[in-house]
Amino acid sequence: MPNFTPNHVVTAASSFSKWQLARKHPGKYALTVERGHWLTRYVSDEPGVAMAEAWRHHLKETAPNHWCLIDRHSDAVFFMQVRNDVVRQAKLLSFDELDTLTLKMSDAVYLTPAIDALDERWSPFVIQAVAALTQKEWQGYTLKKSKAPKIFAGGAVLLMVLIAALWLTRTQDAPVKAVAPVVDDYQSYRQTMSQAISAAKSAEQALHLAALAQSAPPGWTLNALTLQGEQLTARLKRDEDGRLSDARHWSETLAHVDALLTPQSLTLSLPLTQKLKAWSAQMSPFEASDSLLDALTQLGWRISDTKESPSALIKTLSFTLKKDAMTLAELATFETLAEVYPLSLTTLQMTPRESGQYHATLHLTYTGENQ
Repeated sequence: MPNFTPNHVVTAASSFSKWQLARKHPGKYALTVERGHWLTRYVSDEPGVAMAEAWRHHLKETAPNHWCLIDRHSDAVFFMQVRNDVVRQAKLLSFDELDTLTLKMSDAVYLTPAIDALDERWSPFVIQAVAALTQKEWQGYTLKKSKAPKIFAGGAVLLMVLIAALWLTRTQDAPVKAVAPVVDDYQSYRQTMSQAISAAKSAEQALHLAALAQSAPPGWTLNALTLQGEQLTARLKRDEDGRLSDARHWSETLAHVDALLTPQSLTLSLPLTQKLKAWSAQMSPFEASDSLLDALTQLGWRISDTKESPSALIKTLSFTLKKDAMTLAELATFETLAEVYPLSLTTLQMTPRESGQYHATLHLTYTGENQ
């Protein structure tokens, strides 16, 4: 039986020729396809079939721009992803290894008869059933046996002439470059969201620190609350009547807060461990940032320094929020709003004013799908 899941690699055609790709990924049996600006190569040490290419051809007239297909293969599943008529992924994996985000962002997820389409695991996705390929449909994508070059005695003179010509013109084969395989389309997005500091959770922690500062002993008042790296820090200054013993005793009663006491100040720190990891398995449309900005404007925030940064799949909007007289209740309202958006925080500065108000500055980033 042929190998229906040969090794698959895809790279930009502008950087590598078919010959270079073949040298980098040799095999007894292979098939290289050039389509658009991409080179796709399938390699196997035994006779095989590029089933991914057969499926692409079979569905190209009816399939949307971005689609996936799942088929059972023994105890694993065959997964493939196509974008712009190019096979981006074709591999065997377990059901648990299927990437939820890739499936959610696909315009269609095709399931063969070997997959139970009624399984609840498929409910979040746009599922379509597809009939299995016939032998006639896939046999045209059989891998070709690689041929080693042979030199015959009768061609010795010609070979010497060619060698001399190459030496005289001093031409050399271009060095074989390391092929950079196309990574998972959403890998960068997932990594970004898993490392981004949650704006909502940061606001929650800022509320906690600000409330603690208000309960500080007499003679110790909040000077500023800031974000430093991944640490939220509240710095309290000692007034003329502030007692170090009171500050030390009070800080020792605080749970989950690091305290640093000096003769003139008390610094409280909270690590911001909550990231936007929950968003790594889903993506919000970039247009939803309009409703976010409108809501913030209605809540009295001033928006400035807006900057959009688009890429192939995602688009970010960075901006600055300011309020001259923010209350903690207004910060709590911001927390509630930010909770439903993929909103990260990079800068926070809160400086106390009179009557429990604060001058607040936040630098935020919204990350969404570039539709």
